Amino acid sequence: MFSTKFLICLTLGIVLLIVNPCEAQRKRTKPLPECHWEGMDECIKPLFYFSHRPNTTGLALNRREHALLCRSIKNVTDCVQDFFTRCGTALSQEMFVLVNEVYVNNVKPFCRNGDTKNNYLEHARCVNNVQLTQQFRRKCVSRFQATLESMEEQVDYSNRIGLACCGYRAWLDCSTESIKEECQPGDNAAQAFIDYFNAFTGGVPRYVCQPKKYDPESKFCRKVLPTVRRRPKGRNSDNVFSKYFSLFYPNIGF
Repeated sequence: MFSTKFLICLTLGIVLLIVNPCEAQRKRTKPLPECHWEGMDECIKPLFYFSHRPNTTGLALNRREHALLCRSIKNVTDCVQDFFTRCGTALSQEMFVLVNEVYVNNVKPFCRNGDTKNNYLEHARCVNNVQLTQQFRRKCVSRFQATLESMEEQVDYSNRIGLACCGYRAWLDCSTESIKEECQPGDNAAQAFIDYFNAFTGGVPRYVCQPKKYDPESKFCRKVLPTVRRRPKGRNSDNVFSKYFSLFYPNIGF
């Protein structure tokens, strides 16, 4: 199987690929080489539709949008697979096949007809509304972006990876607790959000950031996580991950 480090790098790399090419493309005057990494921009673009609409947070809110999201995810994975087939080394192609298998298996339950899809559609609008509140942004998003911005303060590189996982777990816990409080029945609504997030990310963070190892209340996480008082710079941050989180999620990012 592939390493944890590879999965983390791949996941964070996908985040950069989602947002960075568009920013760079506006400044470019020369065409890119065929196999330049930023050539994947065209693969990822369709997903911007869901996060850049007014009063939305990236969720599909009805059956029509759910079908469109699932088609978009499939088109993105097919496009990225074509890129790796044309441009990847033998090793990167093999790695992609393994990661893509995990990704596809996590998308299937979300997209096919059944309980997972029905539960998501029942709660999607409430989940979306919770994430748009200022309370959610201050309580959950603020600390997550502040965590990303504090990664470079860790001298030990392995601590940076651990910090990212602590931040992800803290954000996931905060999000699900907020949803449980506002949407009923709470457990079903929280599961709808988790199912969406696993489909969108292919479940990669779930496998990389194991709950027991990166529990936000663990000794390690309490040591490295920033205090709740720390405010993120967001769009104005020098940290690439926090900056591009805000660019990709303009309605909830700082």
